[in-house]
Amino acid sequence: MVKLYALREISSTCDQIKTIVSKNINKPLPTIIGECDKIYGEKISSFDLEQDEPKNIFDELLEQIEERGNNPQEEVGLITPFPEFNRLYGGIRNKNFYVIVSRAKSGKSSILGFLANEVSKINNCPTLFLDTEMSSEEIKFRNAASISQVPLWYLESGNWRKNKDFIEKVRNSLNKDKLKNYFVDHYHVGNKSMDEILAIARRWYLKKVGRNKKGFIIYDYLKIPEVSHNITEWQDMGMRVDRLKKLSEELNIPIFSAGQTNRSGISTNKKSSDIIDDASTIGTSDRISWYSSGVWILRRKTQDEIVLDGGLISGTHKLIEVVVRSQGRDAAGHQDLILRTFPDGSKKYCQNYINLEINNFTVTEKGSLRDSIIRGNHVHLVQDAHNNNQPL
Repeated sequence: MVKLYALREISSTCDQIKTIVSKNINKPLPTIIGECDKIYGEKISSFDLEQDEPKNIFDELLEQIEERGNNPQEEVGLITPFPEFNRLYGGIRNKNFYVIVSRAKSGKSSILGFLANEVSKINNCPTLFLDTEMSSEEIKFRNAASISQVPLWYLESGNWRKNKDFIEKVRNSLNKDKLKNYFVDHYHVGNKSMDEILAIARRWYLKKVGRNKKGFIIYDYLKIPEVSHNITEWQDMGMRVDRLKKLSEELNIPIFSAGQTNRSGISTNKKSSDIIDDASTIGTSDRISWYSSGVWILRRKTQDEIVLDGGLISGTHKLIEVVVRSQGRDAAGHQDLILRTFPDGSKKYCQNYINLEINNFTVTEKGSLRDSIIRGNHVHLVQDAHNNNQPL
């Protein structure tokens, strides 16, 4: 009976698609295809044959836990190239939408591009990079610079051939045997509507991923939209984020994006004490944090932060948690505060963050604030406040 029901629903959906095609023949082809993809995709995704009825969440709970114990995994989601990120957040999970926010030219495209490459290689999964700014050729050369560690200018101009060291790096790192481990498709969507972008993502998913298989999408980035008199910027941004979140649920894969911080997030020529690192810095719309499973601020470290963290050994950038739903094996819970001693002898509880070094489109994790303090032998945890603040 269940099978017959599903077949009837599929047949009915096909009739709906026929109606859409016949009534919208004068619309652009991408619009028609997008509407058809959406109807068919939503119908097929609805065939979790038990989801139509409320479920007792404790039914077969122990059996499910035991089954997970029989097949343990290192992470629940897709593994990232950042061990500390994986430890705290458990990787990147299906049906979840994530956002990194930063000021312009602060490295968000570099980290998204690096994530696309490395997540596809580590997890052996297709990845789609939806790019609102750069062409495929630009991205190709950036990736080549990241993988080979040859400066971008030498690759774009062809002058890498004049340097023996660069020749060795290019031919050792960009040969076919190594490049075949990457599975990244790039699509420039700067002139596309959100309907067209979602249709592109659905077609790519059906062609390159397949239902209930591993995949990953990156959307770079959530720009301030051009709006009409009938809708505000924050409403339009909220709808964009909501639709991307729903797409991740429909396709059962994670989507990672980036957005802008407002002027309060500027770190240039400031001291760390003058910078705000919380949700109030997210530009355009609060709905970015409402609809996202994880939001982080990415910014360059100030000069005093570089010194306080022990120099460039702790990286050039900070990745600061704003809101995160999922937890990894060593998640800190709702607060991850560390008591830090400052050069003047004062002490203050500071939010933990991940150290990153961004160089030539390669992103290297340099541990967390906790690790920086351990290197200086000044670690105190919030829970130690009940134990005379004894260091680890």
